[in-house]
Amino acid sequence: MKKSHFLLLLISFFLLNCTKKEEVKNEVYIISKEDRDNKKRLEEAKIPPAPKGYYGLTHIIIDEKGDLYFYQRPYRFVWICIDEEDPLPEFIDLNPNDLVKIPNHTVADFLKENTAKRIKEKKGVLVIASQLDTLKTKAFFELMYFIHDYKKSQIALYLIRRTTHEEDVVLKYKKNDLDYYADSIQWDKSRIRFFD
Repeated sequence: MKKSHFLLLLISFFLLNCTKKEEVKNEVYIISKEDRDNKKRLEEAKIPPAPKGYYGLTHIIIDEKGDLYFYQRPYRFVWICIDEEDPLPEFIDLNPNDLVKIPNHTVADFLKENTAKRIKEKKGVLVIASQLDTLKTKAFFELMYFIHDYKKSQIALYLIRRTTHEEDVVLKYKKNDLDYYADSIQWDKSRIRFFD
């Protein structure tokens, strides 16, 4: 009798695990709201926030149309502390040629082949930067599904933020196929920090 109960329990457990998985809903992601919510959770838990940063090894930029662009930076084991009073991103000498447009239907395949090895070794961060505060495009949701499937993506850490002034300017030059000379740009010094 005990064997039959065990067998019945095993079969019912097997059948429950074979039910169709629920699809994850595509919910609108609002960067400023998520930042506020995360800050509130940290304050309630009395956990200090991580130091603010803007750049990682691998970056995805989402423009105002929802198109995706990719760039990587060389690995530097340097932590640049950002002043809380004046949290400006540093000038990184990004160029239009550094940006690669990703076809929206191949985001996962592109990242599998091009994600920095150090990110896969959990020594770096994938940064997703958006020109818009609200993210609701199909390409964004596909990107998030891919990232959350760790077995496929091997991306353990990611950050979602707004684009920096430099990224916005360089992207404009890239999309309009304009000659770019960083020294001739009238940079908004209230949005970017230049180190001597």
